[in-house]
Amino acid sequence: MSTRYIPWGPWSTTGFTLLIFLGFLVGQIIGIGVFSYFATFGNDSADILNYALELSNTGKGVIVSFIPGAIIGVLMTFWFVKIRKINTLTDYLHLHPPRILSVFFWLGVLLLFAVTSEFLARYLERDIPAWMTDIYETAGSLPLLWITLVVAAPLFEEILVRGFMLEGFRHTRLGDFGAVLLTAALWAAVHIQYEFFEIFTIFIIGIILGYARLKSGSLYTPIILHAVMNFIATLQIALLQST
Repeated sequence: MSTRYIPWGPWSTTGFTLLIFLGFLVGQIIGIGVFSYFATFGNDSADILNYALELSNTGKGVIVSFIPGAIIGVLMTFWFVKIRKINTLTDYLHLHPPRILSVFFWLGVLLLFAVTSEFLARYLERDIPAWMTDIYETAGSLPLLWITLVVAAPLFEEILVRGFMLEGFRHTRLGDFGAVLLTAALWAAVHIQYEFFEIFTIFIIGIILGYARLKSGSLYTPIILHAVMNFIATLQIALLQST
């Protein structure tokens, strides 16, 4: 292996990932806090706190918290890569243009699984998760919600999970297979707003995204897949709300 491709080791990757996640949470708190302050300007601190707590459970809260959190998370990820000076940002995160045929192949794999999962959900008589419909109904600004779900979420999550984390873990004894499973499991585990069926579905999607990154050689591939997946999910809710 050339020295320019040596990533952080597993412990450094784990530690930096925790710091990035902490930065993401701090960004969310700042976003909620700043928005709540200006929305309740002139009120006492108790009113601001109550407003912030209520806001955090709404779609508007998702918008004002996730976007600043994602910006901080992405910048921290880039910084931790840059201080590993023997690597370039492009090489470490595999920010190389993917082949079009490869993108379409993995899109086909993802859509095939999505259709299968949808049929299984209908067979089991599972409704769209209430959390998804709730944030759509309480977004305040639907264009900003679409940007959050279809642009901000895929960029931050893929740069961190299939970019930084996967690269750090795959060069250990876990190998490619173990690293894909581990990152998919961790990614699924943080989606605590869903029930087991949805979390398991996210885990399988994480495996698909992981192998899409490895086989295509480009992080842009899972970013595109993730964006398409979120677009379809959000469109499904929009169509449901319009009927």
